[in-house]
This record gives sequence, structure tokens and C-alpha cells, in this order.
Amino acid sequence: MSTDARAFGLIRQEGRSAIVYKRGRGNGESCTDVAQCTMEGAICSDTCQCPSDLFYDGTNCVKRALGESCSDVTQCSADNTICTGSGTKTCECQNTHLQVGTSCLSKSALGDSCTDVAQCTATNAVCTGEVGSQTCQCPNTHYNDGTNCAPKKELGVACTESVQCADTESECSSICYCKSMFYDSNNSNLGGICKPLTELKVTNPALTTRSETFLEIEWTAPTASGAVEEFRYQVGSGSVISVNKKTTANITGLTPGNMYTIKIISVDKDSRPTEQTTYVQISFATKPAVPGPIDLGNSDLTASDGQITIRWTSTGTVTNYTVTISELVPNPTVINNPFYVIGNGNNAAQEMGTDTHLK
Repeated sequence: MSTDARAFGLIRQEGRSAIVYKRGRGNGESCTDVAQCTMEGAICSDTCQCPSDLFYDGTNCVKRALGESCSDVTQCSADNTICTGSGTKTCECQNTHLQVGTSCLSKSALGDSCTDVAQCTATNAVCTGEVGSQTCQCPNTHYNDGTNCAPKKELGVACTESVQCADTESECSSICYCKSMFYDSNNSNLGGICKPLTELKVTNPALTTRSETFLEIEWTAPTASGAVEEFRYQVGSGSVISVNKKTTANITGLTPGNMYTIKIISVDKDSRPTEQTTYVQISFATKPAVPGPIDLGNSDLTASDGQITIRWTSTGTVTNYTVTISELVPNPTVINNPFYVIGNGNNAAQEMGTDTHLK
């Protein structure tokens, strides 16, 4: 039978010599054979009607899409649906599922599998991972608060665990603060980031002046000088001395001719619960003391054995002396001890030079 014939409610019956079209039977009309029924998908059960899993749409027996009217859930084309509603019922997703396009997909909590982010019940969640093993997770900018994905917290904001802190180099101890060896670029104010503590080291340390007993040094503050609450210095293993925010230090009470190792220390007090420091290390020497005077009491000037010995007092740390024998030896003689022996034909009229050299 042609489509046009069925559209007019006609059915085809073939006799011995002719084809006869009779009016077909509509929904609810009596029938003896389903071929009499004009609706596609119909059944004949005394009357032409739709089976329970199909819905009569006024013309044919069809499955129902989400949101379309229904009388039984079996009529709904999508899986995981219900036929519900007061008055006219419609195909809807079950409470455990949600509509994504034409399908009902399971709702997924954080950590559960997913194929579409719409499945994720947590706010701000993403559906991520390799295809076939995707799960609902919080993005890097958020943390799992037990139900939803909450924005991670800035430095200085109250927290209960480190996962809540936004900066990758921060941790939680009642508030988010920088880890050890990192400083807060905004001190204790909100909005900073954690940077390496080594950035707070001073630069260009230099010796500006010196004497036999003191050294005066200077340095350049780091670019992030606002993050340094104090500068200090330490000579060797001695006491640590503060110079507050000054970039100079006058180190006194030193020994002549001695080499000193000095640490210039930057102090960060605001980035963490306890202060942390970083430093540069330099070495400078005090001037050597002028040798003398001549120790006549311990010198041997009799030349009874053909030579004389001249001794002098020594102050501070001296590695060697330069002695000049006038008239006979124009080139200086370097010795290690605070005395000099003259003999073996050397002119006894000599003078001791006053230069000392630290090596």
C-alpha cells in the first residue's frame, strides 16, 4: 500500500481480479488484524492501539524523547529515565542522573568517573583524565572542600591544610605562608607570591677603609629590599651584630694584619612564623702593624762570634717581614721571624725596614 493511501486511512486488499482499498482503522478502532491499523508501530488487540512501550503521538506509535509526554517509562527512548509529572507526564532523567543532550548520564561526585563535565555535581569541577578513565576533579586553582571545589587561598589567609593554599611554594599553619627558604613578595600583606630566599642576598660587598684594628665595609641592598627587615654581620664565629637597615658596617676591635671572614646577613621576619636568613660571605684583612721598637734587651750587638742579632717586638698576625740592609744590600730581604742576624762579612751598620707583608 502506498504511503498516500495509508495517509487517507485506506488499506489494500487484493481479490482475484482487483485490488480494493478500504478505509483503515485508527487508534482505538476495532480490528481483526494489525494490517487494518493505520498507525506505524501499532498492534491489534481487538482495537488498533500502541503497545505499552510506544506512545501514540496522534499519528503513529513512537518512542518519546526527554521532555516529551509519555504514559509509561518504557516509552522513553533514553536510558535511566522515568515517566513522571502531575497531569501530563513527560520523560525525565532519574534523580541519580542528569540530562546531557539526549541522554541521561549518571551524576558523579569528586573522584567518580565521568564522560562530560555536566555530570560532575561539585561546583567548579572538571572532567579530566585519559579518555575512558576520566574522573571529576578540582582544577589546580581550587581544592576539594569535601563537597565542592573551592578557590585556593592567598598568602596570609586562614587555612586548615596546605592543599588549600594557592602558591605552590606555600604551606598552611593556621594561615597560608611561604615554605622555608622562600619569602613573601608582599611581606605579611595579602596578594604576595613566594620567591626564593636567595633573592634577598646583598650584592657588591666592598671594603671602603681599614686600619690595623678595624674594617669598614658596605654593600648594595637586594632589589626586594622591602622584604628585608634587618641586616646583620658576623665576623668568623663571633657574635651576630645588627645594623638595622643600614648598608654599611664599621667592624672594630680587630687584630692587625689578620684576614677575617665576614658574613653579611639578610633577615626576613614577615614571611614565616619564625625569621629566616640568607647571607653572602667575604674576606678582608686589617693593615699590618708597624714592627718595633727594637728589643735591645734581647738583641746581641757584641759581635763576639762575628755576627750580631737584632730583635724587635711583633704586634698582630705577621707572616713575614722585609728587612733592608742599607749601603750593602739594596734589595729587601724577606724573613719570617721578628729578628735578623748580621754577620759573615756583612756591614754591621744596618737598618731595619718598617714594611710588613701579609700573605
